[in-house]
Order: sequence, then structure tokens, then C-alpha cells
Amino acid sequence: MPKKKNTEIELKFLEINPSKVRGRLLKLGAKHFPEEVQKINVFDFPDYRLEKQKAVLRLRREHGKTMLCFKKLQKSKKARQMREIQTEVSSFEKTKQLLEAIGLKLIGDKEKKRESFKLGKTSLEIDTFPGIPSFLEIEAENSKEIEKTARFLGISMKKATKMRGEEVLKHYLKDKYSRIWKFQ
Repeated sequence: MPKKKNTEIELKFLEINPSKVRGRLLKLGAKHFPEEVQKINVFDFPDYRLEKQKAVLRLRREHGKTMLCFKKLQKSKKARQMREIQTEVSSFEKTKQLLEAIGLKLIGDKEKKRESFKLGKTSLEIDTFPGIPSFLEIEAENSKEIEKTARFLGISMKKATKMRGEEVLKHYLKDKYSRIWKFQ
């Protein structure tokens, strides 16, 4: 079944070898987008109602653009499925000020290194946060395509998780976890 409009279907694969995955993707003919450091701000209401609803409002600098994105978890069995509404905005700082002016508060301020690939209709990202192993995110039209892509890359489904990026950080960092995480 093809994915619905405004729906993101993905899995993360933990503790991957970035150079091995990169090499396999390039051999398969994937389009490569160079690594960049992305700045990410996450906002919520003072009562954390978005977080309680398994939703997130994110402002991110990526590929020379600033994107504002709302995501909300939907029920799914195999892969993580999120309703996603995203739009480009002209200014990171002005958008941040606007969100705070309407009563939202900054609850997360992070940086990550991201290296992106496109293999057919499938998007793949190697994400690296300071202090934890790199992980691979595979987004496709359905969970079967994700599994097929993982097999092509020689990655076991045992490494797959439906965790959000925030949950991956908490998983590895435990008591050292912080909503502020940047490269020094």
C-alpha cells in the first residue's frame, strides 16, 4: 500500500558502520548529498501537550533552507508512521521569535551531522550526534521497501527501531541526556 500524502514511514537502524553503509549505497547508485551540520530547535506548549500527544514541532536548518515541521505519531505495526506537515520559512531566528511570541517554548536545541542519500524513491540518512553511535534512518513508501533496502545494505532488521531521534539520544545517554546537544 503506498504511503498517504503527509505521512512519513521510517525505521532507524542503530549502531551502523557509516563508511560501510556509504560505500554500499554508492555502489548501488544512490544519489549522495554531502554531510552537513543541522541546527534543530523543538518547541512545545508550557504544559508539554505536544510531547504528551506524541507530536513534535521542529524548526531546522537543512540543505541551506529553514524548515518548520509538525509531526504526530500514527499507529503502525512495522515501521514508525508520522503525520507530517512541513513548510519552508525564510528566517530561522524570526520563526523562532514568532513561535515563542505565541506562547510556545523552546524545549530542545540540538545539532547533528547528517549525510543524505536517495535510492529510487527511498530516502536514507546517516545521523551522528555527539557521544553516541551513528544510526541510519530509512524512509520509504512502506515497511516492505524499508526491509528490502536494509537487506540490500546488509543490515539486520534486529538493528531496526521505531524510536524517534530524541528517544535514541535518551537510550544511549540515559542520565547524561540533555535537551541541549551540540558539537563543540
